[in-house]
Amino acid sequence: MTWFSRSIGLILAAVVLAGGYAAAQSWVGVVVMLVLAASWVIGRRTRVAWLNSALLVGYVSASAGGIFFGVSAHWMIAGCAFALAGWELAGVETVAAGESNQILNDLLRRKTVQLLTLSFGMGLLAAELLLYVRVSLPFGVVLLGGVLAFTSLYLLFRTQKSRLD
Repeated sequence: MTWFSRSIGLILAAVVLAGGYAAAQSWVGVVVMLVLAASWVIGRRTRVAWLNSALLVGYVSASAGGIFFGVSAHWMIAGCAFALAGWELAGVETVAAGESNQILNDLLRRKTVQLLTLSFGMGLLAAELLLYVRVSLPFGVVLLGGVLAFTSLYLLFRTQKSRLD
């Protein structure tokens, strides 16, 4: 993976979140996104191990804060999704850097990108559609749906892991 392909998620997250804050004329949010982007650039140069996780928390907090302060949820959801994708790709690169078998590294990257693309696309599509479609469901049905979704994802990842083994 090139530097750009590893970094595209975090770059897009910063741009999308800053764009959402700018569209709402919330300049404090734009400054916060610039600080997050600057800390990412500094962290890439110093190779701080925990920085990607800290940046994910920062991006998710910026997304939640934007929704709380009335910034468009479309921008915030997309920015949060890009941040999660960037964090996942950076994590794959960190794991792969410690391994010496190039064939397994390439397989890990390829499978991760496939699963990430599928989950990113479906999650973003579902989140954006639910902003337009108002659905009133009892709490028990929502809880059951969440348990079903997590169980399905667990089984999907377990199946993919068994195929790699």
